[in-house]
Amino acid sequence: MILLAVNSGLEVAGLGAIIPLVLVVLEEGAVSSNEWLRQVNSVFHLSENQFILLIGVSVLLFLLIKNIISIYIGYLQSKFTFELQGYFSQNLFRAFYKRGLLYFKEKNSTSVLRNINAVPSSFATGVVLPLISFLTEVIVIILVAGGLLWYDPMILGILALVIGPTFGLLYTFSKNRVKFYQEQIHALSPKLAQIAFEAIYGFTDVKITGTEEHFFERHSEIQNEMIKHYTGANTFKLVPQKVIEFSMFLGVITIMIYGIFHYNNRSELIQLIGVFALAAYRVIPSVNRFMMAIMSIKSFEYTIEVMERKDAQSIHIANNEIPAFQCFESLEVKGLSFSFNETTSVLKDVDFSLKKGELIGLIGESGSGKSTFMNILLGFYPIQDGVMKVNGEDLSFKDMSKWQHLIGFVSQDVFMKDASVLENIAFGVEKDEVDEVKAWECLRLASLEELIKSLPQGIHSPMGERGGQLSGGQRQRIGIARALYSGAKVLFFDEATSALDHETEQEVTEAIHHLAQSDLTMVIIAHRYTTLKYCSKILEMKNGSWYKEHTYESLMKQVI
Repeated sequence: MILLAVNSGLEVAGLGAIIPLVLVVLEEGAVSSNEWLRQVNSVFHLSENQFILLIGVSVLLFLLIKNIISIYIGYLQSKFTFELQGYFSQNLFRAFYKRGLLYFKEKNSTSVLRNINAVPSSFATGVVLPLISFLTEVIVIILVAGGLLWYDPMILGILALVIGPTFGLLYTFSKNRVKFYQEQIHALSPKLAQIAFEAIYGFTDVKITGTEEHFFERHSEIQNEMIKHYTGANTFKLVPQKVIEFSMFLGVITIMIYGIFHYNNRSELIQLIGVFALAAYRVIPSVNRFMMAIMSIKSFEYTIEVMERKDAQSIHIANNEIPAFQCFESLEVKGLSFSFNETTSVLKDVDFSLKKGELIGLIGESGSGKSTFMNILLGFYPIQDGVMKVNGEDLSFKDMSKWQHLIGFVSQDVFMKDASVLENIAFGVEKDEVDEVKAWECLRLASLEELIKSLPQGIHSPMGERGGQLSGGQRQRIGIARALYSGAKVLFFDEATSALDHETEQEVTEAIHHLAQSDLTMVIIAHRYTTLKYCSKILEMKNGSWYKEHTYESLMKQVI
């Protein structure tokens, strides 16, 4: 705000510096007739033309310095604005992320990405920068208006009566339209991104079903709708400039008429028009920026509403400062119940225990609650009812981070970065901090060492987007190696082999057996019972409760 006031003062000072130059040029003998100018010239003893030249050079030098300072202030204000963008984007990212897995299951991912990245950017460029411009121009206009008031109060009154209503009508007419256009663009942008996302990531299904034209047409429809709103928004941006030009010309005509009847000689009229022309020269851009800033702030008003929305706030914030568990001895769950809504219970009074070194399998029909149960154990879903203890210590949902340091998770579709094997194993670790020796040991434990050695670039071989260069079973074992690299003492598998062929499933199952011999603790959800070959016990869930306990042998007899 201080820099803003300084910048505005410099702008008006620049205008004020030009006025004496204009006056001495327009009025012959002004140097000798003006007391202040005569005293200044008495120091230099210059002729009138030489003195006018000196004034011109001095004004030029002042404007150069003023512009350099203004540019630097503009740099600082821009830096501040975009640091705000970064601040809000980072905090929205954290806030959305801490909402947890349930939130992301309920929300469209492209909308969340838009709110994290695009909304703070629009807030910075559409609200903060225009607000700075608005306040700067308000100060400039006030100072120029004050100068005109001092020069001739009647001029200011006439201009206010002539120009004021024009601006009022312009704002009233435009404000709701520009807001409407930007809100429509904001609403349509994630839909456009979603169509492209679905078509690209669902490429095989789209091609096989021959539905690509449907995606192209939907993309075209939304794109055309957005073009219509973009066109409307940009057209309205042109309106203020044209209205202001017309208003200022109307002001010039009005001032000329006023001067003709008010002043007795032509030189006074010329001075009046000169002063007004200089004021208009500075005020027209100011008023234009002033109106554009108002329109922009109104257009992007929705960004403030998005950032203030309650669903952008975190309900459950993990306390990362609590010391993590250093080892695993036992996990105990008692009376665990969970529901997604008030009418349907997914889990009902579930008890569960897990000791160090155990390998336990979980089975059950789809919808029986086993994946929900695992998501609670992993700390993805909140503990609604019941107690969860690790190493005998009660664990709340807010304290899950200390437990999550001990565990690893391998899902059916292991997430892979478009990066090397090494970067995917040392997930989230900076390149210069990666322990390659440790990564190779994790590959050995995941029964993947020989395969990675056979790749052209070994552990530095690229995996392609979503791990496209590896098979499903290899991606599963990369997921295992990743969990081991992060220091996991307890591994959770959720349908890790359900999408694999029999031979690949065997490879992953043997890798799990190999891990079991290294004193790791594991919990495996599986539809294929053969994956549970080495489990010490197998628990079957039905309708959100434990139905029966099996051994692998007894389970296979039932299948036969």
